[in-house]
Amino acid sequence: GLNRKRSKYAARLCLWLLSASPSPPPSRLRVLSSPHPPRLASGAAPFCFVPAARGQGRAPVAAASRPEGLRPVPPSEEPVLVLGRQAGREAAGGQAHSCAARAWPGPRKCPARRGPGVERLEGLPGHWRPKGSSPPATLNAARIPACGKPQQLNRVVGGEDSTDNEWPWVVSIQKNGTHQCAGSLLTSCWVITAAHCFKDNLNKPSLFSVLLGAWQLGNPGSRSQKVGVAWVQPHPMYSWKEGARADIALVRLEHSIQFSERVLPICLPDASIHLPPNTHCWISGWGSIRDGVPLPHPQTLQKLKVPIIDSEVCSRLYWRGAGHEAITEDMLCAGYLEGERDACLGDSGGPLMCQVDGAWLLAGIISWGEGCAERNRPGVYISLSAHRSWVEKIVQGVQLRGRAQGSGALGAPSPGSGAAARS
Repeated sequence: GLNRKRSKYAARLCLWLLSASPSPPPSRLRVLSSPHPPRLASGAAPFCFVPAARGQGRAPVAAASRPEGLRPVPPSEEPVLVLGRQAGREAAGGQAHSCAARAWPGPRKCPARRGPGVERLEGLPGHWRPKGSSPPATLNAARIPACGKPQQLNRVVGGEDSTDNEWPWVVSIQKNGTHQCAGSLLTSCWVITAAHCFKDNLNKPSLFSVLLGAWQLGNPGSRSQKVGVAWVQPHPMYSWKEGARADIALVRLEHSIQFSERVLPICLPDASIHLPPNTHCWISGWGSIRDGVPLPHPQTLQKLKVPIIDSEVCSRLYWRGAGHEAITEDMLCAGYLEGERDACLGDSGGPLMCQVDGAWLLAGIISWGEGCAERNRPGVYISLSAHRSWVEKIVQGVQLRGRAQGSGALGAPSPGSGAAARS
């Protein structure tokens, strides 16, 4: 019936590339799509876009009608925006399209016809733009909120309630409407979390959604945003075993979110950043307050200050014999050796956050541990510095902090207490 026709129509949405050019480009143009989904095109993915007022947010709006502050910033060598359009329509006025379905069940057949004034986009097979084009004047970094800077700066086991808007990049990843893991917002359409959150469900993104801007899960409020998941990209080195290295995944939202004081991106650390032992950072999540005890209603986001633990100390604590090292080179440990305060079930994928020069950066992702807040069993996190280059290959426009500043950028360690969680 009608719903079936609509689903077929949605499946044929194509990606359009819009670019400003000093001279009029070819007025009519069609381009053959890549046979691979965008997430597999040389590690690149389409740029983020803004949902339409109609169509339940699945179709992009025209660039001219986009709200201020929501225009993506494309790389300088690829000054284009990705918009949406129905397959089979003509391109005009400097536009070109690639017949790539949003859900991408397989290759699409589209007529291919290129004009002389068109050039290929590097890293995006099957995508083209007018030659000599330059980024539109409206596309600049000032349009995107600065990462890691909430409007106010200020249970995890042994943790405390956070304040509203304190951690505006922390999101709830939900399966069939129930909180599963936490995650962190990187851009208007990318979230980063732990790969193990999607075990046995990697090819079922429709089961998942992401809730943003919700301080309390039991009372998310009218200003929260809930978005479906288009696909999940786990790190290729992750083995789907508990405690495995590279426990990290990127989640592509079905459409771009709207930034606000409640919804902002966090920064990624530059590869040069160093976290010396006893540096105090923070974790946050909606996980259990202790083993078997879920966070009570209204499920207020918890926070906990945790010190970084020396990697050699942590390796000895989790020693399993020669050739079976539990702590790999892409992991870091944080927490209290006496126990009582730690992440727990439901906090997996959430952030380990450190402040650098007034901005919060994502130092690690909550991954695993033995029990919750057990003595000599600190939390184990996947280091973002170790995987930053992989993230940048997939996510366009991610913001960095801490470049060439080393350990001094974090300031002197300070005592503190707090709380966070694992799934």
